[in-house]
Amino acid sequence: MVLEEGYGFSFAFAKDSHWASADIGILHVWNGYSLVESYDVPGFAKGNLFFGDDGVYAGLFFISTITKEKKYLSEITVQLAAGTKAHYSQYRVDEVFHSAENGLMLVAVSYQPPKGLRTSGSFSDVTNRLLLFRRSDQMLLKTVAENADHVPYSHLFLKDGCIVFSVDGYHTRIASAEGNGMPSGMPGFTAFALCGPSILIGAGVQRILSYDVVTSKLLWQSPESVDLVNAIATINDVGFLAAVNDQYLQLWKMDGGGFLLQSSIDLKDTIEGIAVGPSGKCYVALAGEENYIEILDREQLAVGS
Repeated sequence: MVLEEGYGFSFAFAKDSHWASADIGILHVWNGYSLVESYDVPGFAKGNLFFGDDGVYAGLFFISTITKEKKYLSEITVQLAAGTKAHYSQYRVDEVFHSAENGLMLVAVSYQPPKGLRTSGSFSDVTNRLLLFRRSDQMLLKTVAENADHVPYSHLFLKDGCIVFSVDGYHTRIASAEGNGMPSGMPGFTAFALCGPSILIGAGVQRILSYDVVTSKLLWQSPESVDLVNAIATINDVGFLAAVNDQYLQLWKMDGGGFLLQSSIDLKDTIEGIAVGPSGKCYVALAGEENYIEILDREQLAVGS
């Protein structure tokens, strides 16, 4: 199944037949294979989508699937620069992750100087912040991390009270949503997803890697090297899909203490995002001459090239 409208590289699925796809600055809401509505979501560039009971969250926006109204989470915005020398309007939202299990959300922001203001010598405070909010009342719960570097925090996710993030795109940190201890680190590793309750799947040193969340210990690495990992999506607790070297979709299944490659499919165009729907079908965002979404069933995934 190929969908030639409503392109997006981030996906989310509701309990009913609704689902969503999002590209930079725009969200599409679907019902089955029919596009219901599209919405402008200014500022959305990276992060997950999340379906609540009656709508979907994309970045700092909530869109009701019942009334089709769009709401901006403005209370979060005014807290982005709390405790710094900057005004909240001087912080840009880089990535938002909405947790499905505990009503929390992570927001990574970075300082951007006002137009016409020289950056040299004009600001000497925090440039990047990772903030934890409660979604229901938009309350700031804690500052997870902050620095004065040039690269924003990224690759965010939150599960079972464990906050995972990258400090520079190549080094992953793990912190507690409740504790205040120093986060543990995994150098040379970028986390993409959790497989099961405690296995991080990601990329580093030209390999797909898995780490233990609790001990930060390397558990497994793919036997063959890859030049690039575009995206990873887990399949329940038994395996994951990986988009590698732009156009190859790999299916990996858990095997003992590691994973075994089941198939590799050449999809011809660049894979920008993947997700596994409730029925087990794989949703792939493909960018070629035209951007489109391809939906693959289990039989197609099992056939390697």
